[in-house]
Amino acid sequence: MTELNRRNVLLGGGAVAAAAVTAACSTDSTPAPNSGGNVDQNAGSVNDLQDQEQKLTIQPFNVVKRIPDQAYPASLLMTSLELRNLRERLLRFNDPSKLGYAHLFTPQGALVMVVQIKGKISSTQSQMTTSTGIYKRDGGSSNSYWGTTTPVELPGDDLSFGPNEGGDAGKFFFTPDDVYMFWDGPVLYSDAPLKVNQPVLTLEYRDGSKPSTVAPKA
Repeated sequence: MTELNRRNVLLGGGAVAAAAVTAACSTDSTPAPNSGGNVDQNAGSVNDLQDQEQKLTIQPFNVVKRIPDQAYPASLLMTSLELRNLRERLLRFNDPSKLGYAHLFTPQGALVMVVQIKGKISSTQSQMTTSTGIYKRDGGSSNSYWGTTTPVELPGDDLSFGPNEGGDAGKFFFTPDDVYMFWDGPVLYSDAPLKVNQPVLTLEYRDGSKPSTVAPKA
């Protein structure tokens, strides 16, 4: 933000503050629209309070967004690199035969293992069914959320409750030999091999390893 724009914002904030003082000192208990009056006295309900606070924010926002170098550049956006990146990632990792490399670290930053993986790394908290249901009280309507319905936790894919292995940090993946691996520490993933300048690692994957069991074919 330039110094000129900073002064404009500060002056706009001062105008809002001045309006608030004027409304508070007025003998008329009804505040003028968008005056930014004393919300403790003027707000008759939570909705009124929310409405007044929202107006205090929207007023300076509408002033600032009209400044050319701060306006949203809708007419200049001919592409979105973020959307392009998201599309590329989605399609690239939707290939079950894709190969990549997982570098497994301890929470302290020590590299423990580098292993080639097939497909993508998944979170242990992901599941194939929904984790939340809606409980309707007697006489309740499914169209009403507050008061007549309550969100409830549902069992996970394995029919148990609670977080899965590793909590939010839990990750799992499969090697090209279909060996399942779980890790709850930091992971650096790359779909090309990286040079590791560390001569000895704690663990080493043995090529040709086989899983003890595999899921039945559909």
